[in-house]
Amino acid sequence: MNDYANITQITLLVRRLDIGTKVIRVRQHSQENQLFKYRKDLSYPPKEKVKLARANMDGQPMFYGAVFSNFCINDNPRLTCLLETNKEVLDDTFVGKKDLTYSLWLNKREINLFVIPVFDSYPHPAKDFEWYYELWKELMQDDRINKEQINVLKELSRHFSLTGEKKEEENSYAYTADFTTHLFKTHPEIDGIILSDIGLIEDVVDNGLEAHISVQENTSNSFMLKTLKKLGAKRAILSRELSLEDIKKTVKKSPIETEVFIHGAMCMAISGRCFLSSGLYGRSANCGDCLQPCRKNWTLTFEEDNNDSVINLSEVNEESFVISKSYDGSYRTNFFSPRDMMMIEHVPELIKAGIDSFKIEGRARSPDYGAMVTNVYRQAIDKYYENPKEYKVNPQWIEELKSVFNRGFDTGFYFNTPYAVSYTHLTLPTT
Repeated sequence: MNDYANITQITLLVRRLDIGTKVIRVRQHSQENQLFKYRKDLSYPPKEKVKLARANMDGQPMFYGAVFSNFCINDNPRLTCLLETNKEVLDDTFVGKKDLTYSLWLNKREINLFVIPVFDSYPHPAKDFEWYYELWKELMQDDRINKEQINVLKELSRHFSLTGEKKEEENSYAYTADFTTHLFKTHPEIDGIILSDIGLIEDVVDNGLEAHISVQENTSNSFMLKTLKKLGAKRAILSRELSLEDIKKTVKKSPIETEVFIHGAMCMAISGRCFLSSGLYGRSANCGDCLQPCRKNWTLTFEEDNNDSVINLSEVNEESFVISKSYDGSYRTNFFSPRDMMMIEHVPELIKAGIDSFKIEGRARSPDYGAMVTNVYRQAIDKYYENPKEYKVNPQWIEELKSVFNRGFDTGFYFNTPYAVSYTHLTLPTT
C-alpha cells in the first residue's frame, strides 16, 4: 500500500454531488447499432467480468460516469465519455458514433466526490482545466496542507492523466486503483440496503448497492434463498422462527450470504411484521420506526352487549381483569412481548452452522447499548477463533448483558423452546 499522506482528509478536495444531478455513462457495443436496452446492462458491470481499470481492482465493480460541470471537458460530459472510450471526437453532434450507447442517470442521494486536481494540462488545452488550476492555488496556500501531501497529489494527478503507451509503461492503473481502494476503506459509505420488499432488489442493485433481505420477508428455506439469488440479492436475514437445526440445513444449501438475530427484543409478530406501533402512534415497525408498545404492562378488558355472540366460558364476571405475575416471577402483564433473546452461550454452535453474519436487535436503544452488546459478542467470537477447543463463556459477558434494560432472557426459537432461559445458573421449575 502506498503512503497517501492522509490526503483523504483534505476538505478542499471534497465536492458534493447533489440530488438531481445528471450523470452520463457510456458503454461500447461489440457490434454497430447493437444498442443496450436495460438498466442492468448499463449500470455496474458483473463482478466476475471486471478487470483492473483506472479506479478499480480486478473484480471490483465501478460506475464510471460524467456530470455536467467543470469536471468535464468543455463542460460536456459526452466529450469526456468519448475521450475515455478512446474514440475520436468529431464534434458535439457525434455524427457517425453508432457503436456506443449513452445512458442518462439521475442522482437520488447526496454523494461526496473526492477530486484529484489535474496538475499537468497534457493532452488537453489549459482552458479546459482552469477550475483545477484554481484549486491547486488554494491547496498551495493552505497552511494545513504539508509538502508531502502536495507531492502525493501531484503524483496521483500524473498517473490519473497518463494515456496510451505511457500509461502501460508506468502501470498507471495499478497505482490509481490502489488509491481508490484506499479511499473506499478510509471513507466507507453505504454498502447495502435492507429490504422487506423484494420488488426493490433490482433498483437497489442498479444503483451499485447490495440488496439485503429483511427478516420481515420471512425467509425460512433454501428455495426462497435461491429465488432471491436470481433476483440479485446478496444476503438474507433468516426468519427468527427457525430452529438452529433448520438454520443449519438452510444455510448449507444457500447460494447467498445468510444473517441471523442473536440478541435483543423478540417481536410478538411473525418475522416482525407488526402494526401495533403504527396503529397507536403512527410509527411503523415495518419501516424501522417501532416504539415497542408491546413491551408495556397491559390490562385485558372486555364488554358484553345483547348482540355479543362470544360465549364467556370463564368464571370471571367483572368487565375487566388483570393478568398477574406467573409462578416463575416473569412479567406476564407483558403478554404481548416475549423475553429478549440472548445467544452468548451458543456462539460456537452459531459459527459452526455456517452463518455469515450475526445481527443484534437495537431498535430504540441508545448508542451505548449498541456499543456494549456488540463488544460483548465481538469478544466471544474472537475468543472462540483463538482456541475453539478451549472456548468457555466468560460469566462477565452475561452480567454485562443483564446490566441494561431487558425482559429476561431466553434462546428464542433456536432450540424449539422459546421460554427456556439462556444463562445456565437460572432454571425453571419442572412442574
